[in-house]
Amino acid sequence: VSQTLGNFNLKTVKGEAQKSFTNLRPGIYDLSETVPAGWTLSGTPTCSDGSPVNHIDLRPGETVTCVFIDLKQNTIIVEKQTQGGDGAFAFASSNPQIGNFTLTTNNGVASQSFTGLSAGTYNIAETVPAGWRQTGATCDNGNSPSNVQLVPGQTVKCTFANEKQNTITVVKRAVGGDGTFPFVSQ
Repeated sequence: VSQTLGNFNLKTVKGEAQKSFTNLRPGIYDLSETVPAGWTLSGTPTCSDGSPVNHIDLRPGETVTCVFIDLKQNTIIVEKQTQGGDGAFAFASSNPQIGNFTLTTNNGVASQSFTGLSAGTYNIAETVPAGWRQTGATCDNGNSPSNVQLVPGQTVKCTFANEKQNTITVVKRAVGGDGTFPFVSQ
């Protein structure tokens, strides 16, 4: 029969917290963590005596330390900025957590957040539509959108800027016949 330590919370300060339970009787103790939203358990928790955390075999006079490591999940914010109008812009990533998506600007801005990402490398690319040119693609951590390096707990914003290309249309109307009319632009 497993013995219990009861329910408790640990609040980290500078990345660490601990709680000691003293005057325990020898026996089997069962311990588990409910990983909160926004965090990921890193690997398997370990106990100093080699016991699994769900079956800690506490012997007389023994002190056992069990370590749980959680990684704060990450966020990538993709922001689209346009000058000269609004439009729909297609993006793609080989990372399945991001995949393919479209941002449609309103008053020159649109954004989408991708949360719950693990630490690692991510990529984002824009397919620039006809009639637009890309004027910038940067991330606020100094990475390129094609190679975003996330560390635990990081939020990175990647901004893609586009400018609508300009058009001048010249219409010539001739009354009473057709001809060739030279123009000069200076």
